Amino acid sequence: MRFNITRTGSLRYYLSKFCSAFLCGGSAVLFGYIIFGVIVRIIFPSLSQYELSADDLSFVLVNNKDELTGVLRYMLSAFLYGAISTMPALFISSFCKNPYLITCVPFMVTYMWQITVQKLIANSMMKEDFDRASILENFYPNSIMNLSYYTAFADTKYILFFNLGIILLSVIGFIVIMNMRPDKGV
Repeated sequence: MRFNITRTGSLRYYLSKFCSAFLCGGSAVLFGYIIFGVIVRIIFPSLSQYELSADDLSFVLVNNKDELTGVLRYMLSAFLYGAISTMPALFISSFCKNPYLITCVPFMVTYMWQITVQKLIANSMMKEDFDRASILENFYPNSIMNLSYYTAFADTKYILFFNLGIILLSVIGFIVIMNMRPDKGV
């Protein structure tokens, strides 16, 4: 590993770790959703077999007229969810070698984050501040999965900027901490 770092440079090595975590995390969740979708498709009949009104069908297909576009958008949001979910673990791996902590601490932080957002939304609802509550819904840990439902940029800008911030903070923190280590991560 020392030879890899000296040959490629530390920044390139750290960015390759980021790319590998991003792609592997996204692929793992994406393939899980694909397997789930194939099983659901085999077990259940197609939507044309049901007598659905236009309102019910639009509720099932969300904002898409055809089923393929909805599936592709859902697959993209599943990939992004998996990719972004690995970022806290990547950051923790810069200063911790314990695999149990690297695995469990992001789940604990995500749980605390979700509970905090829920309490803030409940507080906003009690004060009848519905605009603030609707904005806060975009800051859930799994809010990236809602990209398959929204079509307007006004609805998705908070989700995109927030998740981009998570990625940037994790990567910058990872690079800074790894550069501060005397062994450079080896």
